[in-house]
Amino acid sequence: MIINTKPIINQKNQLFLSPAPAADWCHLQHPRTLIGLSRKRFCNDDVLRLIDTRQIRWAWDISRKGARRPEVRIWRESLLAYLARENGGAPKAFGADDLALPQVIGAILPKPPLAPRTAIVRGRELQRRFLCCQGHLAGLIADGELSCVGPAGPGKTPAILYQSVFEFLKRRSMSE
Repeated sequence: MIINTKPIINQKNQLFLSPAPAADWCHLQHPRTLIGLSRKRFCNDDVLRLIDTRQIRWAWDISRKGARRPEVRIWRESLLAYLARENGGAPKAFGADDLALPQVIGAILPKPPLAPRTAIVRGRELQRRFLCCQGHLAGLIADGELSCVGPAGPGKTPAILYQSVFEFLKRRSMSE
């Protein structure tokens, strides 16, 4: 008879995997993040003004065509640079404000394993990166803003062409 010398006390812990590192999460942030973290009392219009005056360098409107209100997302590095300036510190040394649009978009999107024109981004991954719901993403596909490869069926996440996401972010930049 063999006795297990290492008892398994709580097997449920194995079901909950730790999330990916914070550096890989949410490259785009909702304006409410800035409103919550800032020392100043901002409203959504104040955040839009900061974007218009380039105090927040990189932001996108990911709303659907004909939407009544913008769906603004701010690049995390721009948000951190603004908060550093607000608190009297210098923004990060590499200068998030000095990067070109293609470099910033490349930092936001997952690195394509193949050539960008043939690579795909899974819908769930894009939802996580854009901080949006599945319905919003489906609407962007239906509007022709994003190109889907093959049909997305029930319970399946759409496969979206990487290049169409890249071009979408170029078109929707509020910073250029």
